[in-house]
Amino acid sequence: MKYILKKIYNCFLEKYTFFKYHKNFSFDKNYKTVIKNSIIGKKVSGNIGLKLIGCEIQGNVKLDRFVSINKNTKILGGIYGIRIKAFSSIGQNVFIQENYHKYERTSTYHFNQNIYKGKLEEDIYSKGKIVIEEDVWIGSNSVILSGIKIGRGSIIGAGSVVTKDVEEYSIMGGNPAKLLKKRFDIQTIEILEKSKWWEWDIKKLKTNREFFLKKFERRNESSE
Repeated sequence: MKYILKKIYNCFLEKYTFFKYHKNFSFDKNYKTVIKNSIIGKKVSGNIGLKLIGCEIQGNVKLDRFVSINKNTKILGGIYGIRIKAFSSIGQNVFIQENYHKYERTSTYHFNQNIYKGKLEEDIYSKGKIVIEEDVWIGSNSVILSGIKIGRGSIIGAGSVVTKDVEEYSIMGGNPAKLLKKRFDIQTIEILEKSKWWEWDIKKLKTNREFFLKKFERRNESSE
């Protein structure tokens, strides 16, 4: 009985998700987008295979295919927006905000919006768009600040505060986040970059199972 009820619920959730988000989101019957217990703003757009569980996403935010975002994470794109590229994974309680309060005025409070009934844009400023490139993993309780670019293949350790751009295939940690080490050696990075696997279509992804499941052995480098 529980199995049947779960199946009915999942079917309902799938149809509800499609009808609510089909204008801004792409859907594929073989790679379902799951949006559960989440708040998704009207300006947010997304591709196929998304997993958005218990999160809040507002403003100008673009999610590429197969992005997963977990519980209590907030992503707020205020002025220039946020883009999270394909195959990226964001843990719980992560905060990504592209805009700040203006602090040169008498008060940092949103007077224009809340007192004078004007636009929020007059009360905030931004250091630029946030771009999270392909295959980035952001650990729980991390903070990503305005104007930041996180390079492809990088890992942001739990509890990190990212205040500047992150080079590709970096493992970062701390407050402010600093480079701990490179995820792969130079030769492996060259192989991955040459393959451009993140651009492959579904058919090619499926026929290259060994490429994705094998472990790359790290070579020692004199620079480390």
